[in-house]
Amino acid sequence: IYLDASLAFRRGDMTRAREQVQQILKYAPDHVPSLVLAGAIDLREKQPTAAEINLRKAVSQAPNHAGARQLLVQTYLRTGEPAKAKETLQPLVEKGMPSNPQLLLLAGETYLANGDVKAAGAFYQAASSAGQAQGVAAKTRLGQIALASGKADEGFKELEAASELDAGQYQADLAIIAGHLRRNEIDKAMEAVKALEKKQPKNPLTFQMYGLVHMAKRDVPAARRNFDKALELQPNYLPAAYNLGMLDV
Repeated sequence: IYLDASLAFRRGDMTRAREQVQQILKYAPDHVPSLVLAGAIDLREKQPTAAEINLRKAVSQAPNHAGARQLLVQTYLRTGEPAKAKETLQPLVEKGMPSNPQLLLLAGETYLANGDVKAAGAFYQAASSAGQAQGVAAKTRLGQIALASGKADEGFKELEAASELDAGQYQADLAIIAGHLRRNEIDKAMEAVKALEKKQPKNPLTFQMYGLVHMAKRDVPAARRNFDKALELQPNYLPAAYNLGMLDV
């Protein structure tokens, strides 16, 4: 039954997965794998309170279960309880973090949420040399931290590396654009948007960013054309509709 629930979860059939895992927990309420799976289902279904109950029970039954702790940390971060997230993560940190890029990235997020930028940076640095997806996210965070710390050259270098690592993602590109706009480097921001367009030519977000850069240049007609283009690509794209409304006002 547990394997059936796991397969349903992997297929995205949350109804089947929940039915099967509840069947197990009805007769074996302390079955740790089922408690962890139930917590994962709750998280996927955006039910963090239920997820916390199942995952806390799993951790109390199996304190060394890294997967249960990882999910519980994610739950606390989602509910805005960074101190609890750090407390839950701490046993793994003290024993030496597993070489798991997802866990290293999560540790970085946890320490950053608690205001410990130095420790967060160390975890992001470790994650940046791990798996590609986690490496992109880690480098993006390292770049954002460097920019926020006034280390512009280092920050843009990390963000550009993250952008080059994965052509399918654009969070690093957005951070580059935002960084240049904050520094009033309008031409560099425009070049960054052009790079984004090569990666995401059909994404309304690309033309939303073009519009914002043109607004920074005080070129209202060009900004309007790009917001209109974003709505052509996706008629219910609210940021562009909002900006057009503000231009009309």
